[in-house]
Amino acid sequence: MVESDCYTQVNDNLSGWIANRAPNAALRKMALRVVKHSTPEQWVKYFWWDALCLDTDTCLDMSQTLRDIDADFPIKAIGVTRIAPNTVYPLHKDTNRGCGINMMLSDCNLHSTESFCAWVDHESTVQLQYEQDTMYLLNTRIEHTVYNFRYERLMFMVELESTNIDQRNYFPDFEQVKEALEQS
Repeated sequence: MVESDCYTQVNDNLSGWIANRAPNAALRKMALRVVKHSTPEQWVKYFWWDALCLDTDTCLDMSQTLRDIDADFPIKAIGVTRIAPNTVYPLHKDTNRGCGINMMLSDCNLHSTESFCAWVDHESTVQLQYEQDTMYLLNTRIEHTVYNFRYERLMFMVELESTNIDQRNYFPDFEQVKEALEQS
């Protein structure tokens, strides 16, 4: 298993990676502000985590990258997930989505060894070390797990819409979205 099969940075190819950090930093600050002013009632259970919805239109207005993704793969929802300290999300493959887009909101310097996602097969493990203000496209159809140790973990998360074909839901998969991002 190789890193490029598991995840890739979501970059704006026109303006480059460094220029892409400014809108991501603004998204991070906005999301953290919403979290700070949220009430317990606004958080809902999302699998094993808590989730808080963000206003999708506001996020799209702040990020050309998200607008580009939304043009090819409509965004269903954008939010923040919260994972309690000392939590492990067991090894699994997602069945309700083909891929995910995440950005660590918590301090990456603090969390570099304290919170991570890892993909596992019988021969190897690939671990994602999040960088601040960087979005990642994640392949959630490969077995993966999340470890979170001493601190609460806050993650910006983008969910893509499924497409209904012949009364079956199809989710955009990692390779489809990755290829579209590389061509944009």
